[in-house]
Amino acid sequence: MTDPRHEVKWLDLARARRRRVARAVRKGVAVDDPRDAPYAVGFADAMLEWLSWRKRFRPLHLLLVVLVLAELGLTWSWRPDGLLYPLLVFGAMRLRAPARRKRISAARALNAALAAQLSLSPVKIRMPGRALFQPQSRVRRVSLVALTLVLAGMVALAATTAISASRRAHRWAASANGICAREQARIAALPTSIGLLETQRRANVVEEQALDALERLTPEGQRTRLQRDFLAWKRYKLELDVWLVGALARHDSRVAGYAPRAQSARDHLREFAGALGAKRCAQA
Repeated sequence: MTDPRHEVKWLDLARARRRRVARAVRKGVAVDDPRDAPYAVGFADAMLEWLSWRKRFRPLHLLLVVLVLAELGLTWSWRPDGLLYPLLVFGAMRLRAPARRKRISAARALNAALAAQLSLSPVKIRMPGRALFQPQSRVRRVSLVALTLVLAGMVALAATTAISASRRAHRWAASANGICAREQARIAALPTSIGLLETQRRANVVEEQALDALERLTPEGQRTRLQRDFLAWKRYKLELDVWLVGALARHDSRVAGYAPRAQSARDHLREFAGALGAKRCAQA
């Protein structure tokens, strides 16, 4: 059956008329100018139809998820407000929908009565974006399929990247454990008869060589944050040990303050080694 109403695109109307009609419908009242009554009825019908589409925001939901995953994949970080604010907006719109529908229905009834009283021809308003949000729209279906494929591709890429990173981390941990095991064995084999100071000096040389070997496992630009922290604390611990040897040789009185710093460095070193899965390095 042919719709007897004259169809008008919303954006083809004059801006002043659009403002008058939209303001009256959203307030739930009749328009001031009776000539706007048919347009108010058409606008109210379009708004009620919009509110009846329960999954109207599905393309925007998928687009939001795609953008969040893209940010996470490109920067390895994300801001919670990038997801929180849109969720708050969508939630507020969902909560306001019943009251909004009630006002729009009241405005439609008042303006329909006014248009009938003046025998004005009915008008059908075509809103912008209808093709994207209407459930039966082909554009909507194509958009949803495209966004779903993009989302699936990003999830697959993220999973592949995570698996690859996990394998690299396991290989790094295995190599690091081997280096730390050799380091600990060489330090344990140092003779004690040469004196405590000389023993520590030789141990520092062994640790320096082990640190160099650990740094060669992965180029600097390809290290993870945990690997960088682990190497930084190992370097810091070595520098403390080197300073200790020199301070003891000089009979420096500041040696007494060495113990808390050294213990803190060892604790951090063990913490990062354990997080990396390098259990042998955590025994240092």
